[in-house]
Amino acid sequence: MIRNWYTYNAVFTPSEEGYIITFPDFPGLTARSSSKEEGIKISKKILGNHIYSLEEKRLPVPAPTANKNIKLAAGAFIEQIELMMPLIRNEIANAPAPAEVTLPEWLLALAEQKKISLSETLKDALLEECLGIKPLPRRENFAATLEQLQKLAEQR
Repeated sequence: MIRNWYTYNAVFTPSEEGYIITFPDFPGLTARSSSKEEGIKISKKILGNHIYSLEEKRLPVPAPTANKNIKLAAGAFIEQIELMMPLIRNEIANAPAPAEVTLPEWLLALAEQKKISLSETLKDALLEECLGIKPLPRRENFAATLEQLQKLAEQR
């Protein structure tokens, strides 16, 4: 079952460079950080990506281990890492993906001369062609584009 909210324990063990972070419920998943704050951010990213991967493969996501069942080395401590999966799923789904495009050399040169972003132009063309969303003037009113996407999602 896919859930929207998870809370897992991360074990922070002091090291010369800061902390080594392990996750009792995910053996082999580790991270390093120079500070506790950085470690929490890294832990959210690593755990979120790992759980997303398990969900995509339709593999079970383990239940969290109770704090009392976690053995700590000297100086180590536990931080609870809270994950809001809808945000993580959205971030992963909307991450830029590389795409190779072949253009005539003269057209590429002209686009560079006019400082036209090929990525933005292709994205705008695909949004309009595939979803009927007309591009807005560059970098203006991002909320309006999100509104268009939400309306489209509601229609489906």
